Amino acid sequence: MRYSNRYPRHLLARVPREPGSVLGQLLLIAVTVLIGGLLAVIVTRHGTPTASETPLAPEATTQPTSSPPTAGTPATAPAPDAPPSGASGSGTPAVGGGNLLANPGFEAGLDGWSPIGGAKLDLAGVSREGSLALSLAAGSGRSPGVSARHATRTEARRSYTATAWIRSNRSGTTAELNLVEYVGDRRLSTDTSGAVLPDTNWQRLDVAHVTHQAGSELAVQVVLPDLARTATVALDSVQLRRGAATETFIPETTAH
Repeated sequence: MRYSNRYPRHLLARVPREPGSVLGQLLLIAVTVLIGGLLAVIVTRHGTPTASETPLAPEATTQPTSSPPTAGTPATAPAPDAPPSGASGSGTPAVGGGNLLANPGFEAGLDGWSPIGGAKLDLAGVSREGSLALSLAAGSGRSPGVSARHATRTEARRSYTATAWIRSNRSGTTAELNLVEYVGDRRLSTDTSGAVLPDTNWQRLDVAHVTHQAGSELAVQVVLPDLARTATVALDSVQLRRGAATETFIPETTAH
C-alpha cells in the first residue's frame, strides 16, 4: 500500500486566503507607483537649478578711469606765454634757461651794455658761441671795461654767481669780473674775481656774491686794469644766475 503527501484537490480549493497578504500587495503597488511618479518629476526637471541654488553673478566689465572728451570740446594746450622751467621767480625774467642777462652773447649788439673807464667797445666776428662777441680796447682811462648796469633786482641774503669768457691778443693781460650791488646810485657791495690771461685762448672767470638788501640791483662788470694800448680783448658768453638763500654768510658793505 502506498501513501501520498498531497492534499486532495477539493481540499486545496477550499483553503481561504489570509487578509494580510492582500493588504501587503496593495501597499507594494502603491509604493511602486509613487516612486515612479517621483522619478518622472526628477527626470522632467533635470538641469534646472532648484530654488536653493545661487545663480552666478554676471562677469564685471572694466570701466574707463576717465570720461572721453565730449564732442566739440578742444584739447587743453599749454599757455604760449608760460615761462620756461629755468625762469627766475623774481627780478628780471631768466633768459636762456636761468641766465638773468638779456643779451649775454652780444647777438643783439651792445644792448644792455655800456663802457666804463673810457673803454672803446665794438663787435667782433670771432666768438666763443654764436656769431658775435664784444671787442674791447683801451681808451682814455687806466681801467677800461664794460658793464651790464641793471642786470637784475635782488632778494636779501641770496647768492648770485656770474661767469664770463675772455680772451686777449696779448698774453699777460689782467682781467677782473665784478658783481656790484647797488641801492639807487650808491654802490653797496662788490665781489671781484681776477686772473692774468696766460695766452691768447679763451679763459673763464667766475665770481659769487651774497646780497645785502632786498630790492637792490646787481651789475655785472668786466674790467681790464692797465690794459695795453695795443691790446684787444674779446668778451662772450656772460652769465648771471641766482642761487639759494643763505644765512651763513653776511658780506661786508663797501660803499663808494
